[in-house]
Order: sequence, then structure tokens, then C-alpha cells
Amino acid sequence: SALLLKADPGAGKSAFMASLIERNPGSLLGYHFCQAKAAETLEPGRFVRSIAAMVASRLPRYAAALDALADTALDKDRCEKDPFTAFGEGVLSALSRVEPPVGGFAFLLVDALDEALLHRGKENKATIVDLLADRLSYFPPWLRLVATTRKDAEVLRNLRGLRHEEI
Repeated sequence: SALLLKADPGAGKSAFMASLIERNPGSLLGYHFCQAKAAETLEPGRFVRSIAAMVASRLPRYAAALDALADTALDKDRCEKDPFTAFGEGVLSALSRVEPPVGGFAFLLVDALDEALLHRGKENKATIVDLLADRLSYFPPWLRLVATTRKDAEVLRNLRGLRHEEI
């Protein structure tokens, strides 16, 4: 299950996400803030490795599974070259093999997906939006995604299968 929050610039999307992080430490597995002025936050491979590290810090069962994957699925070079497989094998597949967290669900937060599109550039590189759109069906049933975006046509088109709410 996933929710895409869309709003105009300055509407408070990032502040809302920061509030969710602060108020839900028990059910939050990881978060990512895309920032146009920080190019590294727009890189899908870095996103995968960051999310994996946060989830491992919150779920000991996943951390144990991660030890076996760190040199393969989540290898830095592999994440950079093929973030889709890295995210699928190193995060989602590994998470689907662990028991759901206490409470029965957990979630990931991703802010400013419209800014992630800047990574595409002239080389037509894959983006975090592409990664999420491609792998969303592989999320374990207990894992939720909450993401934000400006009303960007490309983000909305790529993630049209998500529940959209305007704020």
C-alpha cells in the first residue's frame, strides 16, 4: 500500500514528512529526502544503500539477513550500476523474508520525488521515481510507502497506480 501526497511548492510537504519521522519512530523503517541542491540525494544507488542501512538499524532480523547481502546485492558498484536489482534483492526480497514488525506494519518515507527527476539529466539516467514505480509491486504486504511530490506530470504519470492525495 502506498500514498503519494502532492502539493504546490511551499505547501509544507517536507515539514509534514519531518513531523511523521518525529512522531512515528516505532513504525518508521527509513526515510529519504531528495534535494535538488544535493546531487547525491538524487542517486538511486545511494538511495538503496541508505534505505537498507536505516532498515537494518531498526530491524535486527533484516540486519542479520543483510550481512549475507552486503557484498552482493548491496555492493556499492552494483547499486550504482543496477539499483533496480539491488533494491529488489537487497531490500524488498530480504524484507519479505522477515516477520512483520510489532504492530503488523511499517513504512518508508520519501520526500520530494519531483526533485529526484533532476538525476535523469541529458543522459536519461534512471531516477528514484523509476525505481519506486518499477519495484512497488514487490513491497511486502506489511510495508507501506508514503511519498511527496509537487504536481509534476512525470512523477504522477509514473506513479499513477498509487493512491494520490492533495495537500
